[in-house]
Amino acid sequence: MGAQESRSSALLARFGGVAAVAVLVGAAAMVAAALAADRPALTWELVQNVSLTLALAAVAGGLAHAPAAAPVATVLLAAATGGAASVLANGLGDLALGAGWAAAVPLHLASGALWPIHILPLITFLPAAFPAGPPRGRGWRIVEAATIIAMIALGVAEITAERIAASDPAMPNPLASPAVSEAAAVVGIAIAVPAVIASAAVLVARCVRGGAPLRRQVGVLAAVLVSGLAFNAAHGAVPEPVFQLGMTIWPLALIAAIAVAVVRHGLYDVRVVVNRLAVYSLLTIVLGALFAIAYLAGSSLLAALPAPAQPWAAAVTGALAVAAFAEPVRRGLQRRLERAIVGSRGSPLDAIVRLRESTDHGDEPAVGRAILMTFIDAVRATSGSLHLHRDGRLVEVAAAGTPTEPVIVLPLEHRGERLGEVRLAGRSPGERYTRGDEVLLAHLAEHSAVVIFGVRRDAELTAARQAAIRGAAEVRARIGRDLHDGFAPLLAGAGLTAEALRRSLPAGTPEAESAARLAERLRLAASDARRFAHDMQRSPVAEAGLVGATAEHVDALNAAGGPRISLQAACDRPLPPEVEQAAHLVVLEALANVIRHAEATRVLVSLVRDADDLVVEVADDGRGMPSPYVSGMGLTSMRRRVEELDGAFAIDSADRGGTTVRARIRATP
Repeated sequence: MGAQESRSSALLARFGGVAAVAVLVGAAAMVAAALAADRPALTWELVQNVSLTLALAAVAGGLAHAPAAAPVATVLLAAATGGAASVLANGLGDLALGAGWAAAVPLHLASGALWPIHILPLITFLPAAFPAGPPRGRGWRIVEAATIIAMIALGVAEITAERIAASDPAMPNPLASPAVSEAAAVVGIAIAVPAVIASAAVLVARCVRGGAPLRRQVGVLAAVLVSGLAFNAAHGAVPEPVFQLGMTIWPLALIAAIAVAVVRHGLYDVRVVVNRLAVYSLLTIVLGALFAIAYLAGSSLLAALPAPAQPWAAAVTGALAVAAFAEPVRRGLQRRLERAIVGSRGSPLDAIVRLRESTDHGDEPAVGRAILMTFIDAVRATSGSLHLHRDGRLVEVAAAGTPTEPVIVLPLEHRGERLGEVRLAGRSPGERYTRGDEVLLAHLAEHSAVVIFGVRRDAELTAARQAAIRGAAEVRARIGRDLHDGFAPLLAGAGLTAEALRRSLPAGTPEAESAARLAERLRLAASDARRFAHDMQRSPVAEAGLVGATAEHVDALNAAGGPRISLQAACDRPLPPEVEQAAHLVVLEALANVIRHAEATRVLVSLVRDADDLVVEVADDGRGMPSPYVSGMGLTSMRRRVEELDGAFAIDSADRGGTTVRARIRATP
């Protein structure tokens, strides 16, 4: 939709809202004047005009946002404006009549003159304009001109009638002229009837010449139009209450026929239209209730005013309340309904923020599903799937909904690399996404590609770190074996050779003393080599496992005195060696800190397998740590070892004492 179309749609929608407010104000004024004059407050005429005007305003506001429906929306809005202006003028005229003001006469004259604008467009313009605009050419321009002349003639008939106010049949009309009124009515009807027939003929021709979808879309409206005209022609043969009820229902049936074409037979952009219809229907209800509340409150608060002025003041109070809250209420309703029906098209930043929040943490499968659900929720797709490139193949990593043929495929590209694609089904069978939906999805695809690239890079870095850790452990083990099995025996053999040389030399000679020193140094070197080999060989964790090695260390510390240390372990599944080693070193360093600094009496060591993580905790009841604390070599070493394995490290120290060292390490490869 272009900028000009958007402005036109917004203008039509706002006029629909103004018409709804105006008819509510007019109806309230008529009811207030009737109650003040002790007359029946509700009449068939009031119910017909108000219900039809509100329905016209709601449907016009909804259709205004579908470009193809602009001609129909314009016709409905013209009829709604005529009805609203007529009811408003009538209501204000009744209030002026009750107050004894001279403005009552011109207001009622205006109400009568506006009435034809309320009805004629529905039976002359609407049938020919539905569903995508009237025909072009001189013939239709003649029909348009005839309709305008008919509205003017019927308006003249109204303002020259002897009776101009239903609330006071005796009100004098300075423009009264029975002859002119009768002649104008005859002329108006004589001109209007051919225009109605021509418009109906256009609609029927569309039904006959169009395909099956078009016949379904316009057939209901044609049937309602023909039945209404036939019912109106039988006025004298039908009881008056039945006729009035039928004339109340018939215009509303025209609106219902349009709704059936939109919702049931897929006319226009059904979701946008339904959204706008719901918005303006709810807006009409809310504003009507608001006006009633404000009117009643104003009547109570302004009871001290003179009786003629009270209805006016209460009506003004209600109108001001409606004017103040109309736009905020409309925006709120539209935002919520639009999100429920068409997703985040109207608020793309919200969708991007939700995407960022849902992908802050997690591995590739979790992030992939979060990304896919963001796409689906953003446009209310019925199903979708996310596919990523792995080793030259496109692999599905997430799916939601019942698999169907996708209507849109969105590539995920970053830095010139195609990472994968998102496939989405439609919101309903056969429905295509709008340009606004496609723009939103393109933005989401751009941001999602950055997230996927980052997740992949994190996974690669984590795998590289873990490989480096495993490689370092293997190198250490190999060097240890070489020291223990090769270099240390060589040094020991050299030491024995030096000792044999010393014994072969005369005692006390410089050569013998040098040989003795050499033998001693070689023995020390061999001993150091064995110690180094032992340190670089398999740790206690490798021999006894994490729980066994930790239990041995805890028992040794308890035997030596100091704080009482307890161990709780729940690790029923095997852990990667690097995870066990890191967790064991965290426990050793944390216990060493407790013994050196905490002055604790009890310590609890906890090793718990939590889903895919290993949680290590060392909690003491000592004096706690200062806040903020300074991270020394031991804390830095623990944090580094945990973060090398893509884990999380934290220290909690309570004000009343006690410290908990907590490490969460990913326990799956």
